[in-house]
Amino acid sequence: MGWSVSPAGVPMFPEAEYVVQRTEVARLAADGPMREYLIVPLQRAGLLREISGRRRLADAGGGRITAVPTPGHTAGHQSVLVEDRGRRLVSTGDVLVHAVQMVSPRVGYALEDDRAVAAATRVELLADARRRGATLATAHLTRPFVGSGEAGV
Repeated sequence: MGWSVSPAGVPMFPEAEYVVQRTEVARLAADGPMREYLIVPLQRAGLLREISGRRRLADAGGGRITAVPTPGHTAGHQSVLVEDRGRRLVSTGDVLVHAVQMVSPRVGYALEDDRAVAAATRVELLADARRRGATLATAHLTRPFVGSGEAGV
């Protein structure tokens, strides 16, 4: 959610709906500067939608988009699952931030709120991706997409 608003306090994507876990909004709202920087501008623009838990966001042409809680980095962190014609793509967000986590998912990093929960989330996410043959969209790795048949997944 950190890149949702420009330094000037303007939503980066003014036509988008920002769908965020309620626990994440509560966490950010408890931090005065973060509340003012992130939450208030999105609320003021009418773009913030809070959800709780796994939630289907869209269905179109047989495909679907689902928000999936993946806590650890933050309590309300979520990933996004895109499914269509038997194929699955998981946008991992901050679940994976280093390639070593692909082979050793219990390895944490300094910016995790709860390392034990983050490790368990990574283990589960990678096992599910392997089981279902999902592709991972990994914003922090050197490759934006990693197939489930590749080493470590």
